[in-house]
Amino acid sequence: MKKTLENLTKAFVGESQARNRYAMFASVARKEWFLQIADIFEQTAEQEKEHASRFYKMIQIVKQKEKYTKAEVMIEWWAFTKIWTTTENLNYAVEGETFEYSKLYPEFAKIARQEWYPDLAARILSIAVAETHHAERYKKLLKEVKEKSVYKKKVAVEWMCTKCGYIHKGKSALEKCPSCGHDKTYAVVKCEKY
Repeated sequence: MKKTLENLTKAFVGESQARNRYAMFASVARKEWFLQIADIFEQTAEQEKEHASRFYKMIQIVKQKEKYTKAEVMIEWWAFTKIWTTTENLNYAVEGETFEYSKLYPEFAKIARQEWYPDLAARILSIAVAETHHAERYKKLLKEVKEKSVYKKKVAVEWMCTKCGYIHKGKSALEKCPSCGHDKTYAVVKCEKY
C-alpha cells in the first residue's frame, strides 16, 4: 500500500476528529459565556469538515489509481479524548493546528510528491494554509482569555450586540445592551472589512 493512501486516511480521521472536538469545545465556551469563541469553534468545525471531505476525495483518487479495492484502509492513529476549560481547549487547538501546518501536512505532501501525486501534494499544502489561519486565530483568542480582555480592551473599540445589532464604542462591552437588554456576553468586537 502506498504511504500516501495511509497518510490521507490519517488526515481524514484527524480532520473528522477536529470537527467533532471543536463542536464540543464550542459547547464548553458557550457554558463559560464566551459566545464569540464558541461561534469561532463552530465555524472552524465546519471548515474541518470540508478538509475531511477533501481528504476523503483524495483517498478515492489514490485507491482508484493504485487499484486498491478494499473498503477500509487500516491505520494506526490517535484519538483525542479530553475536554477542558475554554483556555485549555484553545491551547490544545493552537498546538494541534500548529503541528498540522508545520510538520504533519508538509511531510504528507513531501511523500505524496515522492509517490507521484503532485496535485494531491499541492492540495495538502493548501489545507495547511487554512490550518495556519486556525492556529493564528486560536492563539489570539487564547491571549484574550488569559489576559481577561475578551470584554475589556486597552483602547476604545466598537462593540456589537449579536442579538439586536446595537453598536457601542468604548473600552468595555456594556453590561447590558440598551436596545435589547441582553448582557455583555452577547457583545463582540465589530469587525467588518468587506
